[in-house]
Amino acid sequence: MFYVYRMVMNRGIFSRLILWFLVISLVPLSSVAYMAYVNGQQHLKKEVTNQLRAIADTRARLIEIYVLERSRDVATLSRMPTLIDAMEKLERAFDQSGIDSPAYTSVEHEVRPFLTYYKEAADYYDLFLISTSGNAIFSVNKGEDLGSNYRTGVYKHSILANVFDKASMLLETQVSDFDYYQATNEPAAFIAAPIIKDGQVIGVVALQVTNREVYALAQNYAGLGQTGEILIGAKINDKAVFMTPVRHDINADFRRRITIGSDRELALQEAVQGTRGEGVVTDYLGEEVLAVWRYQPAFGWGVVVKIDTAEAFSPIMILRTNSFIIAIIAMLLVISAAWLVSRSISKPIRSLTQSARVIAKGDLSHQASVPTTDEIGELAGAFNSMTTQVRDRSEELASANAELLTYQGSLEAQVDTRTAELARANDKVREWGKKLEERVQEQVTQLDRLGRLKGFFSPQLAESILSGGGEELLKTHRREVVVVFLDLCGFTAFTDSFEPEEVMAVLGEYHRVMGQLVVAHEGTLERFAGDGLMIFFNDPVELDNPAESAVKMALAMQQQFVPLRAAWKERGYDLDLSIGIAQGYATLGAIGFEGRWDYACIGSVTNLAARLCDEAKGGQIITNKKALAQIEGMIQTEAQGELMLKGIAKPVQALNVTGFKS
Repeated sequence: MFYVYRMVMNRGIFSRLILWFLVISLVPLSSVAYMAYVNGQQHLKKEVTNQLRAIADTRARLIEIYVLERSRDVATLSRMPTLIDAMEKLERAFDQSGIDSPAYTSVEHEVRPFLTYYKEAADYYDLFLISTSGNAIFSVNKGEDLGSNYRTGVYKHSILANVFDKASMLLETQVSDFDYYQATNEPAAFIAAPIIKDGQVIGVVALQVTNREVYALAQNYAGLGQTGEILIGAKINDKAVFMTPVRHDINADFRRRITIGSDRELALQEAVQGTRGEGVVTDYLGEEVLAVWRYQPAFGWGVVVKIDTAEAFSPIMILRTNSFIIAIIAMLLVISAAWLVSRSISKPIRSLTQSARVIAKGDLSHQASVPTTDEIGELAGAFNSMTTQVRDRSEELASANAELLTYQGSLEAQVDTRTAELARANDKVREWGKKLEERVQEQVTQLDRLGRLKGFFSPQLAESILSGGGEELLKTHRREVVVVFLDLCGFTAFTDSFEPEEVMAVLGEYHRVMGQLVVAHEGTLERFAGDGLMIFFNDPVELDNPAESAVKMALAMQQQFVPLRAAWKERGYDLDLSIGIAQGYATLGAIGFEGRWDYACIGSVTNLAARLCDEAKGGQIITNKKALAQIEGMIQTEAQGELMLKGIAKPVQALNVTGFKS
């Protein structure tokens, strides 16, 4: 304020006169208007707050009455002979036969009409009968919690289990908080009462309440104007959850949530945490509201009654606007009077000011002309003398500036030369960076292609293709190879007895274990055929001793299959692994068509390996002497005699490989 005063005082006589007129007239007027505004605001705020407080207390009381009435309903129902008889019959049928038995169904059909009628007539969401042991033996809605045990089952920590325990232990009607219920996947509240016969508790009846009556309480906006609302919420975990629709969000129930501790809807946060109060807060829409909040302990709910401050204090806004208009009119009158008085005093000063503006624009030859001999005339003379001195100084500065411009031109030429050199160097750096980026991208592409090829070919074949030898390898050629054929014994019966999903899971485990061993022993996987796998050695990469690699892989497969077979056995899968090995010449190369190629091995040696696999029993590795010629002294075998194999003209001397010699 002092700064404003100094600024105005420094502007001249005209401004000072106006300032004092304003101070003399507007300060008292502003004080009176402000006091009237403050008193009116306090009075209206008190009146509106009292109205909101009355509505909040009424709604909280109505909710309490609603809970008391519902509690009496449940207590009355628990003492009805019809309900006691239904409880005994249902529990007897449930304990003897279960809920899916004809006996239970017969009793359930007998008691359902009465219980369903009571549930619908009293407007409940569901009705439960729970045995003393905790079994849910009846539900009108037949939800997924029917048949579960509230003492030992999955819902033992639910709000229904909690209210059941309290009712059966305290022997009186109990009301739960409104909280999340897992069986319906949404918030719920329950009222439960013990069922007593001859002084003994024989069960508990529990009713799940609906929100319709509470919705009606929340949607009664009488006395709340155009923006007023009633919020009913509950604390669930760390959230204040809206229990009912609200005026500005009809879908708010159970969907709109306020994090406890946030800066929105502090009134509801306080209410659901058990406190009561009133004041101006920010609501869930970010609007400033006048609110009154209460805690309703029956359901653990918070009740908030609020109205936008813009609407609540609108009469004060009107009063403030009228006061402002009056102040503006008074200010205009004061300014007009001050202008008339100060004009005769300030005219010579304005003339001198005009001369100063001309000189400020650069006309240093201009001289101020003020035809007075008072202080203002003296000021004009001093002003003219100052102008002459400024003109002389300006000429000196112009000469110095010309010299400076000459030096600046030379400096700019040097800067341009250096800039051009830097631009050329920058171009070279960008060119080197581009070449480096292209080389890195080429390497990344090569690695990506190798990863994709390894998914379809053996690692050796994939690497050969990418290294440039792929075209020769894929051409048809003839080579001596060792072929290994795998088969799951009992797989056909297994697929007939179990679901396709289980079959696919078994094949996934089987292929994963066997596939890792194929890669580890440098074999080439020719194809998958369900449970059948064909692997060959010595192509596309030649090996020093392909028979040794094939036998080592087969023995490792039988060893790795032992824990796999045991795990399957526990699941009821009776499967075993048989392996056949043969050695001979075959034709190899790419077969297929444009867009789809396979690397194949064709010849009688593949048929022989498949036939030997067919003859093998679970856990055996059957081969012929030719395949073992190079490693005969290294392995242990069991003679299997001569076998006549389908498609093979001569008998085959078969051997079962049991391991390598130590």
